[in-house]
Amino acid sequence: MERRADGITVVPLEHSRIGEIAAIEALCFSDPWSKASFFSAAENGMYSFYAAIDPVTGRVCGYGGMFTVCDSAEIATVAVLPEYRGRGIGLMIMNFLITDAEKRGAEAVHLEVRESNLPAIALYEKCGFTKDGRRKGYYRFPKEDAVLMTKHMTSLPL
Repeated sequence: MERRADGITVVPLEHSRIGEIAAIEALCFSDPWSKASFFSAAENGMYSFYAAIDPVTGRVCGYGGMFTVCDSAEIATVAVLPEYRGRGIGLMIMNFLITDAEKRGAEAVHLEVRESNLPAIALYEKCGFTKDGRRKGYYRFPKEDAVLMTKHMTSLPL
């Protein structure tokens, strides 16, 4: 667990909080995962989820999830509530995911991001990810390309 000066902590996700992250997902993404999808993934041993908790409200203010297969990890989802953005919470979550991937033996961590999501791209670059491809028309609502990014585990998280 990491605690920031303002008291926000990042912890492994408890199943009782899946409803909260599903609500954040629906708020932040035009094609969100369902609550059932989160429950299913959380039951799958290949997935790891972390939640950022605000100590004042006690609520989840951000989360991230990834899965690991053999020597590769894929960050599946990361979101921070709009009113909490710009405070380093996304960076904390990413560092937990990257560290977890390393512990699971991943040699590389992959993700995709909307090409218009410049704040997320900047965060991922700060974490050591580099652009290495594109998926044309990958996203729906609206249709948009995905930028593919990879972090090789030779460079440790911040």
